Amino acid sequence: ANDVAPVVRVPSNDEGWVARVLDGGACGVICPNVEDGAAAHRFAAACRYPPEGVRGFGPVRPTLRGASGGGYSGSGEGFSTSWQNEAVMVIAQIESVTGLENAEDIIGTDGIDAIFPGPLDYGLSAFGEVIPDIRDQRLEEPLRRIVDLAHRAGKVVGLAVMPYDAIDYALELGADWVQVGVDLAWMTASARQTMALAREAIGARLGR
Repeated sequence: ANDVAPVVRVPSNDEGWVARVLDGGACGVICPNVEDGAAAHRFAAACRYPPEGVRGFGPVRPTLRGASGGGYSGSGEGFSTSWQNEAVMVIAQIESVTGLENAEDIIGTDGIDAIFPGPLDYGLSAFGEVIPDIRDQRLEEPLRRIVDLAHRAGKVVGLAVMPYDAIDYALELGADWVQVGVDLAWMTASARQTMALAREAIGARLGR
């Protein structure tokens, strides 16, 4: 309704989850912890209708939304599976030592459109600890390698910016898009602001 493309991260590389979020109207899907080319192929296939993939037909939200983006409006125009296959953005996460070792195979998989590294989980996999700042030198080589491989393959890379003042660093690494903030933090901040205003108003009323 607001001309914003929703992207959903599924909990696992599971065909049922992928179908569920796509049928709900997601324009892009992020799959966590893709560790080899076979897993990348399975994920990409789940995101697209035959003959490019194995996605089953069940477009609930796109059907209701109308034909403006290739959907079905009830006017006889028909639902375009080929348009949906072209429009969906298939995003694989590389977030383990094994995934990094197989990065070239993952990135080179037909149907994978973008890579979204997971530095927090990579830190756990490689060093046994969460690394909260993407500017940590231990992450530089893995991130630069992923960006280089992706760009050579004609694919884009997204980076989660941690902390927020690391946006310039993420762009310098070669990020094509960035994730800034998370929904839970935004909701928490809004709730705190609302409660502070409420307490201020009540305190003023009570003379406190």
